[in-house]
Amino acid sequence: MKIDMMESLGYSFLRHVQGCWVVQTNWKWPGRGVTERQGQIEEEFEEMRKNFGPDVFKKTEDVEQLLKHAELDALGVTRNGEVHALEAAFHEGGLQYGRTIDETFRIVRKKMLRTYLVLKDLDFSEARQHIWFLSPKVRGERAKKLEELFKELKRTLSARPLASVHQPVGGD
Repeated sequence: MKIDMMESLGYSFLRHVQGCWVVQTNWKWPGRGVTERQGQIEEEFEEMRKNFGPDVFKKTEDVEQLLKHAELDALGVTRNGEVHALEAAFHEGGLQYGRTIDETFRIVRKKMLRTYLVLKDLDFSEARQHIWFLSPKVRGERAKKLEELFKELKRTLSARPLASVHQPVGGD
């Protein structure tokens, strides 16, 4: 089984820097179907569409479809029950999803919001939650725009209890 370099780095970051006792890489949503939190998650999904525009979850009809496509690069839990979800990206020429900078950041934002909804579905409601994004080659205009994106996400998610989003680790 191939282990992605960034997932491996993310695993080490969660184990040794964040102190997670348990870390799982390539974690996929179990696809249990409707849970007792479904209504609350659907409300958050619709609120995110309202706040970030209807194309924030481009080509995604509903929450279950969004969650079915969820794969976290690493998910970790610390001794005191804090939960760390990590998304990582390595692109040889620097962070680049799609053809434009705007497309790249739309995808990063979608990944972060989807990760937040995954944690909500897993009912880590009592745990302090941290969502991380790692990418080693982010510089110039992309670094500036990524910082703006994370500030926007922090403002949006800070109103929700016990959740935080962190700026990228790495850089060039």
